[in-house]
Amino acid sequence: MAATKRGRQRRAGKEPPDRKASPPGRAGAPPARRPAPDPAELLRRRGGNNPNEAIDPDIARRRSQVAEQKARSLLLRSLMILAALGAAGLIAWLLNSPYLSIEEVRVKGASNAAVEEVLVRHQVVEGRPLAAIRAGSVEEGLAADPWVVSASVRLVF
Repeated sequence: MAATKRGRQRRAGKEPPDRKASPPGRAGAPPARRPAPDPAELLRRRGGNNPNEAIDPDIARRRSQVAEQKARSLLLRSLMILAALGAAGLIAWLLNSPYLSIEEVRVKGASNAAVEEVLVRHQVVEGRPLAAIRAGSVEEGLAADPWVVSASVRLVF
């Protein structure tokens, strides 16, 4: 029954008492938006960046704890990355350093084979890093010689 009464009031040009009348020319339009608040007003409401404004000591203490925790976390992460990069660099340097390079090449039992040619072809020369030598390919190169019955290559670090 209330819906019928409202319908009659609208047709008669009257607005029901519990509703606001819309401004002329805006019937059925959404209500106007409020203007955005001033940024200074927002800062004031939040407790803002004003150093003269006092904030709760517990909140200030917690903010500083959170900031310190973030700084510690960032520092720890940075140190771990730096340590990993340092370790990787040290390993790379050590594998290519003179400490782990060819000092001596021994060949046993090869009288007619062209061992020197195979070693030069595979770059097995004094001073070359052991990490760069592929023992399997040197063995295959030596075994391909018809004068060689069997070949074995050992890298001794």
